[in-house]
Amino acid sequence: MKSSWSEKEKETASLEDYLKVIFKLSDPDPQVQVTAISEEMNIKKPSVTSAVSRLKEKGFVEHKSYGPVILTKKGQQLAEEVKERHEVLFQFFTEILEVNEARAEEDACQLEHYVSERTLEKISKFVDFLISCPRDRAIVLKNFKKYVSEGTRNEEMRGCCGD
Repeated sequence: MKSSWSEKEKETASLEDYLKVIFKLSDPDPQVQVTAISEEMNIKKPSVTSAVSRLKEKGFVEHKSYGPVILTKKGQQLAEEVKERHEVLFQFFTEILEVNEARAEEDACQLEHYVSERTLEKISKFVDFLISCPRDRAIVLKNFKKYVSEGTRNEEMRGCCGD
């Protein structure tokens, strides 16, 4: 399946990934070195420097040549939002869909940049709903697994899905 994301959307996703890493590395010291970002992301320092310049232009970080990168309030807020979107998607993939953690991590990293706030809120509520009721969760997930693997529904699910 081909990606239909525009170059602007891809750049936004990339910059959000940088913010997420800077946010992670800024605990406990808010002054993050370009080298640390480079090592964490496995990206060459000139590429990191270029991205940091774009983040600075957009008001997400403060940075002087050869100095540390520091998140602005605006940058920290966006980084926290991206992290939260990632966590909700990861939890949905692992705890509800039972996707393995490595795949769930990769998928959450991709989708966290594109899922709408409204959709994310509904996913979050769905996860909370199923987790808060272990008995129903077990029934729903058992039947979902059967449906995924066999394409059929258990008798106890008949009538709930238009059967």
